[in-house]
Amino acid sequence: LLVFAFSNPVYKGYLSGSNPDIRKCGIFILDNSFSMAVKDDKGSYYEQAKNSIQNILKLYSPNDKLFLITSSHLRNFEKGESKDIAGLIDSLKNLELTTIPFTLSNLLNYVKDIQKNENFPLYEIFILSDFQKINITDENIDKNIFKDFHKNLHFYNIDIGKRIANNISIEKVEIKSKILENNKDIKVSVILKNHNKFNTLNKQVNLFIDDKKVTEAVIDLVSLERKEISLTFKPGHSGSSSGYVELLQNDFLEDEIIKDNKFYFTLYIPEKINVGLIGDNENNLKYIKLAIESAEKLSNSTETQRFYNIVQSVNIIESVTKSDMLIISGKNNFSEDESKILTEYINKGGGVLIFPGRNIKTENYNLILRSLNAFRIEEILKVKSDTSINRKFEKIDFEHPIFSGAFKNEELSITSDKYFIESPRINFIYNIIPNNNCILLLQLSDSRIFLTESNSGEGKIVFCAVSSDEEMSDFSTRSLFPLIINKSIFYLGIGENKNSYNIVGKNNIVSVRKNIVYTIPYNFNYREPGIFSIKDSISNQNYFFALNRDSLESNFQKSEPGEVKEFFKSYNLNNVEYFTEQTDINSTILKSREGTELWKYLIVLALVFVIIEMIYSKKLEKI
Repeated sequence: LLVFAFSNPVYKGYLSGSNPDIRKCGIFILDNSFSMAVKDDKGSYYEQAKNSIQNILKLYSPNDKLFLITSSHLRNFEKGESKDIAGLIDSLKNLELTTIPFTLSNLLNYVKDIQKNENFPLYEIFILSDFQKINITDENIDKNIFKDFHKNLHFYNIDIGKRIANNISIEKVEIKSKILENNKDIKVSVILKNHNKFNTLNKQVNLFIDDKKVTEAVIDLVSLERKEISLTFKPGHSGSSSGYVELLQNDFLEDEIIKDNKFYFTLYIPEKINVGLIGDNENNLKYIKLAIESAEKLSNSTETQRFYNIVQSVNIIESVTKSDMLIISGKNNFSEDESKILTEYINKGGGVLIFPGRNIKTENYNLILRSLNAFRIEEILKVKSDTSINRKFEKIDFEHPIFSGAFKNEELSITSDKYFIESPRINFIYNIIPNNNCILLLQLSDSRIFLTESNSGEGKIVFCAVSSDEEMSDFSTRSLFPLIINKSIFYLGIGENKNSYNIVGKNNIVSVRKNIVYTIPYNFNYREPGIFSIKDSISNQNYFFALNRDSLESNFQKSEPGEVKEFFKSYNLNNVEYFTEQTDINSTILKSREGTELWKYLIVLALVFVIIEMIYSKKLEKI
């Protein structure tokens, strides 16, 4: 062993035998997501990471090429972003923490892009992160992107930080009200998460609408608890509104990170709804108009500023272009052109509420319904006066937007066994045959469908089994009738409120109101959460949309070293090293580059054998 030691053997590194001045490409992938704001006894993780980069830069010469990639990097790598040592240090000084999540699988694509644009015999990639579990999740990235280049790639994973910070975050904010109306209560659900292993008390949550505080709540959170609370407010105007929920940071020791204490949202309430009324005669529309008139009075509308803009016609062709939704009442049949226009209107997002007349041509109706993949109508049925069908509704879908929030008893489920709803006396009713695209809204006691809905394309059709006049029933005189008319206009005219969760750092599809959708590509204008506006050129209106952080970033649980290595192994990358300490990174990198002299290990082994020989010889002497 001593002879071998004096021969000075060396374990070759990846630069052994190469020209010492060989040009290298250094790629620094820096996690600047907000979790890096955590501090330990060495300072903030972010400052530690930047100091480590400056220290590693000492291993590079002016001829080498350097690249800096961060969490907030744009999705398309641009050629020419390389820097010299001084330029990279300047970039580090100007970098700030961001709420954009650090997802390593996405950032590896930039390494691939650099390889396409640059030609180096060696690429060294340094990844400086706190290595949360969210950092190494896969996002359907091609695992073969390094198939032809993995041999000259050397990865150094530098795990920053020792501790998991104390944190309380807002995970999600959701508008629970399905139909939004001006001056009507809107419920907002807020989900909070206590990430700490101890209980927290008296945490204040504030709700702001259009930058004005409208309500608040104070809650306690048990260790590791996820809790939902409900806040209520009344919007003071129509149009597009913005809001956010804020968790106050009243104790830094319990909640060290403030960037996940806000969650933004938007809502849209139209200034008016264009309602197309279509009927063969005035009698078919009388009660519908009375219901709309009552709703107008309750909303305090004036003659000059009416919320419902009524467009009345005897045929569909004159109404569809001017209407947000249609109410068709007493129409016996549809022409071929009307059928085509109505089908196209619904598929493109239109909503239609239909009350049939007593003498409709069912086959004509069924042609339209078949093209919409909707339910089917059978011939009209005469109802005897003593039948149980006249007693009550057996089932009502209280969770449907047409009925949601309309009844004081919020514990109602889909059945109404414990709650009496005034039912109509029925003389004639159409038999509705459901299919898979049929949503049951109202059902009578003999399981006959009274009100149903089907979806087609982007639109909906709601159908009542009786007419809107008194010829088939007295339903139009019951209290449920104006409710259905009013709520259906909102539901079919402006659509059900849908909560959208758009995350910074990604390309997002933003829906600002019914049938108005925009693609928002990620750029530096949208790199932080907040409320943003967009102008619709057709309606000449400004709409708001919200961008939020990824809630998973608030979970600071670290990945295990084995998980990180498995992540790289899935990309067939084997030249990977992982550091949990930052004390002697440069010497480790040099050893990997130039190799390791083995003479020290051989001398240690020689000494071990000498000691063994001495112990053994003493045993022989005793014998």
